[in-house]
Amino acid sequence: MEGVLPGQHAMRAGRPVMQFENEDEVLRELRLDPSISQRQISSNIGIPRSTVQRVINRKKYHAYHVQRVQALLPGDYEP
Repeated sequence: MEGVLPGQHAMRAGRPVMQFENEDEVLRELRLDPSISQRQISSNIGIPRSTVQRVINRKKYHAYHVQRVQALLPGDYEP
């Protein structure tokens, strides 16, 4: 190999670049069903869950769950 000393292996530059097709597929799955889990997206597309998580974090999406913490009582809205 050119640029490599004899008896040594070429070094890679770190983590491989994520494919943009994967990103498009993850975003498409989220548009189709915003309540889908990362695990389900991973299973549907056939990529690791960590890749799904990386795409979601890169796009600054946040998982949230609606939860009621208060309720109005009949006396709260009397005239």
